[in-house]
Amino acid sequence: MLKHYAIFFFEGKSPEIKEIISRDVQVKVPDGAYAYQLFDQTEETLVNGSVRKGEKTNVTELISVNGNNLEEKVSS
Repeated sequence: MLKHYAIFFFEGKSPEIKEIISRDVQVKVPDGAYAYQLFDQTEETLVNGSVRKGEKTNVTELISVNGNNLEEKVSS
């Protein structure tokens, strides 16, 4: 099954990945995030119940939140 995700980037904090319903709806950005990327990933539930995830595909460029200067954030 193909699933859609957003990965949110924060200053001084690890990125957070959240599943989203669709890439066609507006993404709800958590407080403090300065940018995000969208990507797709296939998931398959195996007979033993474990989940196998495929490679990330259709990864977008970094999307700025509130006009943040991404060059400054990424280079620091």
